[in-house]
Amino acid sequence: MLTFFEIQTLEDWHIPAFYAIDAPLKEGFGPILNNRRAVIIIFIFFIFMTTFFILNIIITILITSYQWQTIKKYQLGTFDKDSRRWIVL
Repeated sequence: MLTFFEIQTLEDWHIPAFYAIDAPLKEGFGPILNNRRAVIIIFIFFIFMTTFFILNIIITILITSYQWQTIKKYQLGTFDKDSRRWIVL
């Protein structure tokens, strides 16, 4: 789990990627240089997907928080849902 978090936060993600690329196919052997180059595709896919989802979650939290604070500040609770949507956005 710590390795996934390290890759997700892009903090020295290349080190586990190079270890995975150089990992042997059979157990009991030492690392072989550039043995499995296709593994980098998994790393890049994981980075793009987690970065995309984390960014979406953060933006959603910020927008929702902004909308609730605007409703509280301007006391828009008396308006119906459609009118509030036009005022808040």
